[in-house]
Amino acid sequence: MAVNNKLSTNSYPSLSPGKYGGRIGKPAKYWRIITLGLYVKEDIGVKFKTVFLSSSILDDPRKDLLIEWGKWFVRLGLAPLSMGNLSFRTEKGFVITATGIGLEIVEEDNLTEVLGVEEGRNLPVIYVNGKVVPSRESLLHHEIYKVRPEVKVVFHLHDELVMKCVDELNLPSTIGEQPPGSEELVREVNRLLNLAKNARYLVIRGHGIISMGETLEDTGRMVVDMNQMARDYVAGKMTEG
Repeated sequence: MAVNNKLSTNSYPSLSPGKYGGRIGKPAKYWRIITLGLYVKEDIGVKFKTVFLSSSILDDPRKDLLIEWGKWFVRLGLAPLSMGNLSFRTEKGFVITATGIGLEIVEEDNLTEVLGVEEGRNLPVIYVNGKVVPSRESLLHHEIYKVRPEVKVVFHLHDELVMKCVDELNLPSTIGEQPPGSEELVREVNRLLNLAKNARYLVIRGHGIISMGETLEDTGRMVVDMNQMARDYVAGKMTEG
């Protein structure tokens, strides 16, 4: 099934990888070498240090579909300014999209496999395989996978319509707003995960949504279906008015 611009709960990316135009954004700006001889890349807006163990990541067919879902979300308007971060669990950790590179132009080299997270002296340290700094929300994805072992896929997007209708739709949501990529945000989502133990879709107030599932398609379908629910709600209110 070809990807198109029409929103439909019956239309989703095909299982075969799609190719799209676009120029790859620049990766992080600064490199330095630490005493262990490992490369560490520091990027503006990221609240952790990244230690690169290898420049290559595992060969997994899900990478192509992850990229395709990202482009699809942009076309549906669910990733304003092409922002968002997508990941799937691996045997050693999880593969996630890079920071600073829009979902519309992500390619395979813009994916990173996060292998572990440690507390650092000033900032958390993330150990990865890949060539780019992982999403600044990597700590959030790590926390979700830790708290929810049954979850295999996490999509974090910015569905503005759902966020506006969160109370009317009675969706599990955070209490307040926290800075993106922060440990405060991770703690707030952790609290919500433990309160709504069976929820697979959460709203971070003033920030975005989180969809969790066992497959890329199930997780993506949840995002699209919840957006359609919000559209239906708004359309119903307009009809009543």
